[in-house]
Amino acid sequence: MNRHELDSLLTPHKLSAPAIKRALTLTDNRPTTEAWRIFAVRSLGLAGMAAVGAGLIFFVAANWQSMSAIGRFALVQVLLLFAIGVAWWKTPPDSTANRGMLSGALTLATLVSGALLALFGQTYQTGADVYELFFFWALLTLPFALAAMSGALWAVWACIINVGLALYTGWHGPDDFVWVVFDRWGVNKPTMLMMPFALNFAAAVLFYIAGAGRYATAQSAWLGRLLLTFAF
Repeated sequence: MNRHELDSLLTPHKLSAPAIKRALTLTDNRPTTEAWRIFAVRSLGLAGMAAVGAGLIFFVAANWQSMSAIGRFALVQVLLLFAIGVAWWKTPPDSTANRGMLSGALTLATLVSGALLALFGQTYQTGADVYELFFFWALLTLPFALAAMSGALWAVWACIINVGLALYTGWHGPDDFVWVVFDRWGVNKPTMLMMPFALNFAAAVLFYIAGAGRYATAQSAWLGRLLLTFAF
């Protein structure tokens, strides 16, 4: 009996705290030393990947004047290709270690992709709105999230798309061109502001439904709760 099945069994009966502890012990659902070790390795690995991505962004920003445009792009693209190469090397994820490496590498690739888009916009001044950066970032990194099937990477991706949605639904004034389109459809500002709620709520339902078979590793109770938090 796994932890999810145990929770479903115990919750309706409203057992006391000692009884719940006893049930956890009898069903071997308390984390072991090995489980804590795996959790620590995964957490530190993801933190390390995030630190590498942040370090790259700060390095380019701090040396902006002393680096050429080609040098800046080359540095970011090399790290992006390195992350994708590590993920490709660790595929398929046939072990816990490989799954952690795959998730970490693709998380780094996701962060670096955003840095690359920001670098492009800052270098060439395309005039695009900020929300477009986040939408393109989410679109380009969706294959990474699908390939990793990791709750952690889906959480990062959800944060990216939600920042884009927040900027998109709250950025436009009444004279913005976008309202020329929405007015034809009868969409007003309050209705538009419901878009993030609808998308996050639908995503939470989708993750709960998909929590079986090959998608079980991507479905986590905390991820569904995160999406519901974004929705409300």
